[in-house]
Amino acid sequence: MIKKTVFTLILLMGFTSIIYCQTYTQLDIENKFINKWTLKSVEVNNKATPLNAKQKNAYSIFAKDSTYTNISDNGHETGRWYFDYKKQVLILNDGKGDNPDMKMKIERLTDKECVLLLPEANNGAAKIFLVRN
Repeated sequence: MIKKTVFTLILLMGFTSIIYCQTYTQLDIENKFINKWTLKSVEVNNKATPLNAKQKNAYSIFAKDSTYTNISDNGHETGRWYFDYKKQVLILNDGKGDNPDMKMKIERLTDKECVLLLPEANNGAAKIFLVRN
């Protein structure tokens, strides 16, 4: 009876860690992340922030060749992206050298939705909600 209880607890702990500690593999990134994503909304310190006029039509394209393009009514930015599988962090580099790399955690990634977490944003932690086109 005790062995059965211990086994059940270990099994539950394993499922809990799978549910709450999502890690993304190369296949996840290749099959889900590489695509065109439209900005849906932004939260700063867990509060919804309205999109300004320049953000309303914003979208990003993440290509298989590790390049990205961010396009908005404000213009466009291109650079290279990299996913650090060990740290589970998305890194964007605009190639200009004067800006530090932008590091974001992928909080959720599905076929239709991506939530990026910017823990070190100027105004506090920010979440970027994207939808797949």
